[in-house]
Amino acid sequence: MKKYSVSLKIFNLLFYFRLFIVTVFFCFSVGLCFMPYIVFLNPKGRRDVWRRLIKYYGKTVLLLSGYPFIRVKYVDLANEECARPGVCILNHRSGSDAFFVAELPGKLVQVINDWPFKLPFFGFFAKLGKYYNIKTMPWSEFLQKAGEDINSDGNSVAGFPEGTRSGDNGLGQFHGILFRLAQEIQCPIFPVLILGTEKIPDLNFMMHPGTVRIYKMQPLMPEEFADWTAFKLKKHVRELMCEKIKELES
Repeated sequence: MKKYSVSLKIFNLLFYFRLFIVTVFFCFSVGLCFMPYIVFLNPKGRRDVWRRLIKYYGKTVLLLSGYPFIRVKYVDLANEECARPGVCILNHRSGSDAFFVAELPGKLVQVINDWPFKLPFFGFFAKLGKYYNIKTMPWSEFLQKAGEDINSDGNSVAGFPEGTRSGDNGLGQFHGILFRLAQEIQCPIFPVLILGTEKIPDLNFMMHPGTVRIYKMQPLMPEEFADWTAFKLKKHVRELMCEKIKELES
C-alpha cells in the first residue's frame, strides 16, 4: 500500500467533502428548478435537458471542488469559432476524465463502458441522458442513434477508444467503433488530449494538486479519410495524438 503524506490526506478529505456538498446542492437546486419543466417535455427534450445538466454538473464540480489546488486549462488548437458536431476522440488516463469532457464546447453525449451505468448515482443520470453503453448496444442501433445525434440534433459523440484508463502518460491501443461511426455517417473527427489527470485521482483514488490541460486538436474532415479502412483511420489518429502528447509534454 502506497503511503501518503498527512497534508495530502487532509487535502483529499476537504476535496471529497466539497464534492459531496457541491453534488447535494446541485441536485436539490437544479432539481427544484427544472423538474416541473422537464415533466412536460417529450422524451428527446428530456434527454437533451439531462445532458445539459450533466455537463453543467461536471463544470461545477471542476470549479468548486478542487479550485484553487486543481486547475483546468482548455485550449482549442483548431481555433474554431463554433463547435461543429462530430466524433471526439479522447485519451484516457484517469477515472476523472469523464468530468473533464464537460469543458468541451457545444452539446455532446458520451460513449461509455458498462460499469459506469452500474454506479448508484452517476449511472442513474447517464441513463436519463441516454448515454451510449458500448458493451450492450448493438452496432446497428448505435450507428442509427449516434448518427441522428450528430447529423440531426447537432450533438457531438465523445468517447475513450482505449476503453480503460492507462493510469500513466502512455496511450493504449484504440478500439475501432468510434472511427467506424465517423466513416459511416461522414462526420469530422476531433482528437482531444486530456493531460495531467493521471494523479487526479491516482489509481488509489487519491487526488493530487495540479493543472489539467485539455487540447482540442485540428479536426480530420470526412473527405480526408473517405477511402480509408477503420483500422488505418484509428492508427492515423492515434499516431497524431501520440506525437502531440510528446510535443506538449516534452
